[in-house]
Amino acid sequence: MIRVLYIIVNTQFEGIHNYPQAKNYLKYPHRHIFHVQIMLEVKRNNREIEFIAFKNWITKKFKKNLKGKSCEMIATQISKTVKNKYPNRKIKISVIEDNENGVLLE
Repeated sequence: MIRVLYIIVNTQFEGIHNYPQAKNYLKYPHRHIFHVQIMLEVKRNNREIEFIAFKNWITKKFKKNLKGKSCEMIATQISKTVKNKYPNRKIKISVIEDNENGVLLE
C-alpha cells in the first residue's frame, strides 16, 4: 500500500491587496483576513517537522502587504518558499479570503 503522510498547519493573517485589472472596487487596496492551510508531506511518523515552528515560520514570512497578489499568487509564493526549504515533498495549500472564497494549489 502506498501511503503519503502530511502535516497540516492552519494560520491566518491580515493583508491588504488589490487586483489592478478589475473594473470594480477590487482594483483598489482592500483588507482581508487570509486563511491559509498547508499540508506538507513528511517522511516519518515522529514530528519530522514541528507543527508550531512551521506555522510560526510561515506566518512571519507572509504577514505583510499583499498588494496586487491574488489568492492564487499567494498560494504559489508560499509553495515556492516551502519547497525551497523542504524540497522533494508533496504539498497542498489553500488560501481563502475571509474564510469564504479562495483557491487550492496541489
